[in-house]
Amino acid sequence: MATSSISNTETGTSVRAKLNLLVGHPVNVKMSPFNAVGDGIVDDAAAIQAAVDWNSDASAAKGIIYFPPGTYKVGTSIAFSANAEIGPIFRGEGLASLITGNFAGYILDRNVSNAVPQLTVIENLDIKNTHLSGGGVRLRGTDCSEVRNCRIQAHIGVAMSGLPPTDTCFDSSVNNCLINGLGTEEAGSIGIMVGPETAVYNCGIV
Repeated sequence: MATSSISNTETGTSVRAKLNLLVGHPVNVKMSPFNAVGDGIVDDAAAIQAAVDWNSDASAAKGIIYFPPGTYKVGTSIAFSANAEIGPIFRGEGLASLITGNFAGYILDRNVSNAVPQLTVIENLDIKNTHLSGGGVRLRGTDCSEVRNCRIQAHIGVAMSGLPPTDTCFDSSVNNCLINGLGTEEAGSIGIMVGPETAVYNCGIV
C-alpha cells in the first residue's frame, strides 16, 4: 500500500497536506491553499477538487477531505478517480455542510473502469443536485466503501454499481441516509442504485 512520505524536494501545498495526513488532521477545503468559500454563491468546485487532488502521488492515500459548515456551490463534478487502494474520506457536519449543484453529472463522482478497487467513505454531508437528470453520488470500482449519515437530494441519489468484475462496488454499503427526489420528477427518480455486492441499511427514500 502506498504511503504519504515526504521527499527532500517537496515544498508548499504538498508538504502541508501530507503533514496533516500523517498526523491525522483533515484537509480542510476552506483553509489555504484551497480556500473554498462555502457561501452558496461562489463556485467552489475548483477549490474542492484541488483539496481532493492535493497529493500528486496518484497511488497514495488522500485522507479526510473536511467540509466545515457552509453551502458549497459546485458547477462540475468533484472527481476522485485515482488508482489508489485508500481513497478520500469526504466528511462534513451533517446538514450544516451542504454541497449543491445544478448539472447533469454527479456531485461526488468516482467513474472509473479497470482500476484498483478503492476504499472511499462519504459521511455526514448534505448533497443536492437540482438538475432534473443529475445525481448525488456515484461510486464505481470500490471495495468496502460506505455512504453514511447523509441526506442526498437528486434525481439519482446514490449509484454504486458497475460491470463485474472490475467496476463493481465490493462489500460496500449505504447506511443511515435520507434520499429525496426532486419536485415534479420525484416519481421517476432513482433513490439508490446498487449491484449484488452492495448492502443498504436504515435508509429512507422519499
